[in-house]
Amino acid sequence: MGETRITNAQDCGSKLEELKQRAKAVLPAGTIRVYDLMPVFEDAVLFAEITRALAEPFAGRVDVVVAPEALGWVLGAALARELGAGFVGVRKKGKLPYPPDRLVSQHFADYDGPKTLQLRSDAPLPGNRV
Repeated sequence: MGETRITNAQDCGSKLEELKQRAKAVLPAGTIRVYDLMPVFEDAVLFAEITRALAEPFAGRVDVVVAPEALGWVLGAALARELGAGFVGVRKKGKLPYPPDRLVSQHFADYDGPKTLQLRSDAPLPGNRV
């Protein structure tokens, strides 16, 4: 597989769409689109291409990548590595081993209902480009 250089947002979107087609859809059409990304992670070339495609629009513009567990950590850490940036993992409420006064929480709702994500209050975010 040849390497494609992404030069603008439209190229990035086209390349990501092509790569997405290679990921395995695990729910039928007409439902929430959920993809099994394990085949992507198992293919070293495809994983590298996706990481590069995601990173290129942000090259030189990011100091820290923040991503939620669990698959977000796989992509977020790879993206941080590609960008030469740090990585901060965000966890589900109650999973970090810190008292509540050392955590920052964000509440949101998705297709599965209300959720809360947390990160350490001393995570290296202030002053960094995230």
